[in-house]
Amino acid sequence: MVLQRLSLVTIGCYDLPLLRKFYNNLGWEETDHGYVDYAIFKTAGVLLSLYSVEKLARDTGLEIMKPNTFFKGVTFSINVD
Repeated sequence: MVLQRLSLVTIGCYDLPLLRKFYNNLGWEETDHGYVDYAIFKTAGVLLSLYSVEKLARDTGLEIMKPNTFFKGVTFSINVD
């Protein structure tokens, strides 16, 4: 049996520098394992990575649906005080 644990979530980004700046502005700690078109942020137990949507699609063998203005059916939430 495989443990029911998530260790990494990757977001395919159309504008990675803008999203990287967003998480940096939140004060999130970026690891030193990223590079120009890939970023990894530490969270409370799960790593959040940002990657070019084009490269992520290529890695999965799937097409990117155009235009990129539709809802993709995934949300992320953070509960804070």
